[in-house]
Amino acid sequence: MIKTIICLFLLTQIVPNLGRRQYFHSEDDGEPIEILSFDEYRLANAQLAGDKLTQLVSSLYSNYTEDALDESDDESITNLRASEGNDDFRIRWLGATTESLKMDKMAKSSIRAFQEISKREKVVGLNLAVGNLKVPAPSCPNARFAPCRADYQYRTFDGSCNNLNNGWWGKTETPYKRLLPSEYDDGVNIPRRRGVDGTSLPNPRLVALKVHQSSKIPTSDWSVFLVYFAQFTIHDLAYTASTYKTCLCSSRDPDCNSIPIPMEDRVNRDQRCLPSARSSASVRDFNCNLGPREQTNLLTSWLDLSQIYGDSTSKSRAFRTFKDGLLRTSIGYGNSVLPPKRENSKCPYGRRTEQCFMTGDARTEHNSCSVSIHSIWIREHNRLARALRRLNQRWSDEKLYQEARRLVIAEYQHIIYSEFLPVFVGERLATDFGLLPRENEFFVGYDSTLYPQISNEFVTGAFRSVHARVPPVHLKADERLRVYSDVPLMTMSMNSSIPYFEDVDDSVFGSLKQRTPAATPAVTSALNHHLFEGISSSSKRSSLPALSINRARDHGIPSYNKYREFCGLLRANTFEQLKEIPLEIQNRLKTVYKSPEDIDLFTGLVSEVPEGEAFLGPTAACIIGKQFKDLKFGDRFYYENGAPSSMPFTLNQLDSIREVTMARILCDNTELNSIQQYPFFVSNTQWNPVVQCSTLPQLDTALWREQPSLSS
Repeated sequence: MIKTIICLFLLTQIVPNLGRRQYFHSEDDGEPIEILSFDEYRLANAQLAGDKLTQLVSSLYSNYTEDALDESDDESITNLRASEGNDDFRIRWLGATTESLKMDKMAKSSIRAFQEISKREKVVGLNLAVGNLKVPAPSCPNARFAPCRADYQYRTFDGSCNNLNNGWWGKTETPYKRLLPSEYDDGVNIPRRRGVDGTSLPNPRLVALKVHQSSKIPTSDWSVFLVYFAQFTIHDLAYTASTYKTCLCSSRDPDCNSIPIPMEDRVNRDQRCLPSARSSASVRDFNCNLGPREQTNLLTSWLDLSQIYGDSTSKSRAFRTFKDGLLRTSIGYGNSVLPPKRENSKCPYGRRTEQCFMTGDARTEHNSCSVSIHSIWIREHNRLARALRRLNQRWSDEKLYQEARRLVIAEYQHIIYSEFLPVFVGERLATDFGLLPRENEFFVGYDSTLYPQISNEFVTGAFRSVHARVPPVHLKADERLRVYSDVPLMTMSMNSSIPYFEDVDDSVFGSLKQRTPAATPAVTSALNHHLFEGISSSSKRSSLPALSINRARDHGIPSYNKYREFCGLLRANTFEQLKEIPLEIQNRLKTVYKSPEDIDLFTGLVSEVPEGEAFLGPTAACIIGKQFKDLKFGDRFYYENGAPSSMPFTLNQLDSIREVTMARILCDNTELNSIQQYPFFVSNTQWNPVVQCSTLPQLDTALWREQPSLSS
């Protein structure tokens, strides 16, 4: 009797109508026997399996956290602490904090427990039960968060308590979210290395050579300033934590994921690999559900100018003068620039002899244009702080600082949603995603249930598409926008000592005059073949597209083809069905990939032709548009939000903020007297003429005059 029931139950798992309840007759008495459907059986046993697995998790987790997971993990933390007082190259480029390395170690415990459960618990309902399993409470990082204060009227520096019900959403050092489930080789942790047929994916450096090789590329109507504003924006939103490992080519450390040099690479015959460490591991979310490896964002998820103000209270204090609400600056060759990092400290980069700059984001020193844009926003803060001081003599330094910060963030958000995104993703997608600001009245779409985290695909794929639009040579121009010089990109890289010897704003002025390369997968030689050359001591040079491909595989990012489908495009079965990619590029892809299912996300995104007036191809624009929708609708402090819990501007103040443009910000904070109306495009006489700064609308700061109370 029992054997009969077991056999019949197993049969129900393989017949087509699994979801239906089955009736059979026993051979013993002929009575009908009701057999639960597979789904019903799973549900009935879910609680039992869950209880058993929870006990196993606690036991495994306890064992793993008591053991030294990897001596090199402890060594990483020790090395980081020893170098935190120095401007160490790896910290500034790769990103690591003591907290992120602790999280990495804890997450690896969770991953090992998850892997062990998958091996040892082959019970019906496993997937359902595992989905409900959590990291044991004492080790869950969520337990560290204090309750949020609903009456605090300003953003926190670390991004916490924006969402009053889920205080960690958008906070620093929290996991990225995903648009699609991860695809690791083992389903949990090992980087994606195999294609759809089970054979190895192409070497990332080989893809960089075959698909991303630069050639003579036509230019476009977009200005290079758009590229650097995009870089400035992503440096506000994401910085992936690294395991902070020194990865030699011979290393067997599981946290090393270096790229072997292929035979076809003539540039790198003097080195065996492109060193690359894995990104730091994180738990799946701070609700501490067990699951595959995730990655940590060191920054806040909000558009809050953390690269200007810092991402913690302690960091923010280092940037302040504590007088009249002003931020610290230093005097460069021309206008004020970023303050030096420390007195009597020499910057260690190979091309620097002066002090490094002190900023809220370590990557600001990538090039002089980044330093200039960063400096312009600091000047805007100080300009508004002085204006508020003249209007409100009784305001304290703290009040002046916080109100100026709040106002500058509002201007910045307005420019992103009104000028940048309609150009970047295109007017159609900006409209479809609800990104465009209102013409009047308040925004009422805040959704406290919307999970606003930065997505892994956004940071490892979509926003990295900008790398294919960086020109090999950069123009410099004076305050009259007269070009006087061009500088190779390699000379600009990590050479921000330039502000000490020439006007840093000339890089921005030149970017306003220079056209970006047209949309192709080509990446300029300085980034594709000579990245870090003369800068890093760990390798002679590297390749940015190869590292981008490798990073996405490390993160378990699925193939480009799946994101086409996610964004409403055809999921291609053949290369010829990639209609958004030119035939010539399809042929390049065929030389390295066996199937469209194998194409890496970065490579596929930069291969697409932009749709209509958009700067990016349709899939990249879709991923970015969705992210900025989440950042608008999920941000309690979004500048247009009129809900009382957001401490809103008055409607008159908001209408004045809506008058602010990127051109006006540049005019107010540089020596420019005239500028094209839309700085994200080069000037032309038809629709983007050069206009006098005096003709551009200005913010009416008088609206921020505090009215005396009746009792005073």
